[in-house]
Amino acid sequence: MPSFDLIFTGFYSKMNNLYFKNPKLFAISTLLKAITWAGLLVAIAYASYEMFYLKNELIHAENHFIENMQVAVCALACAVFFAGALLNGEKAKMIPMFFAVLAFAFIFREVDFERLDVPEIVKTLCAGKGRNIIMAVLFVSVFTGAFLKFKFYLGAALKFLRTKVFVWGVLAALTLLASDIVERSSSIPNHEFWEESVELVGYALFLISAIVYLPRPIEE
Repeated sequence: MPSFDLIFTGFYSKMNNLYFKNPKLFAISTLLKAITWAGLLVAIAYASYEMFYLKNELIHAENHFIENMQVAVCALACAVFFAGALLNGEKAKMIPMFFAVLAFAFIFREVDFERLDVPEIVKTLCAGKGRNIIMAVLFVSVFTGAFLKFKFYLGAALKFLRTKVFVWGVLAALTLLASDIVERSSSIPNHEFWEESVELVGYALFLISAIVYLPRPIEE
């Protein structure tokens, strides 16, 4: 059984190596993780105060505070995955690009553009068939890029399954699944509030996976 000193030395060496490879991205990643966790706690505390003390049920309504926070978190996840793919020396760029597009799809899922006071062209492009076409083009582009280097991306995908990014992504997916279960459980008091809150946590975990990826390319 390895000693504590050996484990600590290995961990320190890995972190030190990661730092010197991408010092700026490592520092940004560390800061963003702290901001994300702090922001999530503040958002949940504020929403709970509005819901249970001030009895403001609009806090979890369509296009209100919690959903707006969800959209902001997804937008950040999209930007961080995209930035990581461009800045950290990643060779398997289609993997982070897939998750950037997925985050973009989450934004479309949460924003009801048809209810917003925006030009009709925006509603046409971002809702209904327009939204479906945009997402289809983006996903097809990513999968086509990966298919053109199928053997390379197969190996990269298998390597990705052993990363912390994947672990955080799985936690995010499970949390989003839990939010869907809560949404269907009308017997739970204030289930709509809890569904939106759990969903916000899920998106925050997805953002954490993007932040963890930022200084850690899958294939260098």
